[in-house]
Amino acid sequence: MSADAKAADPLVKVIDEIVAQAQRDEFVVFYGSKEGPENATVTWNEERGGDWRKFLAAAKTLGARVVYLSWAPFEEFQVDEALIETSDEEGDDSNDSDVDEHNQKVEAYRNKVGLIAQIDLAFMADGVTHVYRRSPEWFEAFLQLTQEADEGTDEDQPEPLADKKTIEKWARSLATDARFVACKTQTQRLYLLEELAGDDYERLPGREVLRRAEMIFAFEVRPKLDEELRTKARALREQGLNLSAIAQKLSISRDRVSGLLAD
Repeated sequence: MSADAKAADPLVKVIDEIVAQAQRDEFVVFYGSKEGPENATVTWNEERGGDWRKFLAAAKTLGARVVYLSWAPFEEFQVDEALIETSDEEGDDSNDSDVDEHNQKVEAYRNKVGLIAQIDLAFMADGVTHVYRRSPEWFEAFLQLTQEADEGTDEDQPEPLADKKTIEKWARSLATDARFVACKTQTQRLYLLEELAGDDYERLPGREVLRRAEMIFAFEVRPKLDEELRTKARALREQGLNLSAIAQKLSISRDRVSGLLAD
């Protein structure tokens, strides 16, 4: 994300305010996500309970010492995967028109790439993980747009049903597989899921598992990968290598190296 885009992102300021307030309240700020078992996680209702300030006040009242903070940017692959592929076969013109209209709406979000899509703030108390989530309105609208598209394409081919435990199991297996990061399209990720799940694949709601896997990857796996890359980049920098040499060593772009070293 460019410096101008970062400065224009209101959630960057929110993150800074959260960190400042947490430090004033003498919390240890752990930069990462915290999730417990499904039955031991509760999500904060901002409409009734108030914003993140009230959430931190509740953490302090309950005696929490550590708060977990993570955030994820909106990425270009999310735009690409939300586009509906058109067919060369002759069909209903009105159908094609709907697809074109959908894709135009999706493309309008490309200028949001790099902005923060979601903030996660959490703490543990009495064995329960308490979670506060914040997303900008534009990201909520984007999710609604993609959900409507999924519902439209799934009408004739309903996905199998599965319990949350099963979805979580395969989503986590998919997100933590080393090959997941190399998959650039939804089709590739579903193929990887099929390879991992084997005979169970036919009984899985693939898109639902995939959506959950993408969230796990964004908020749990990617921060760890970034931290590992950052550590390697700094070590190479200390050895005297320039940005281009580090990029070649780590097989990433020069701009990516610059961003890692700037954090």
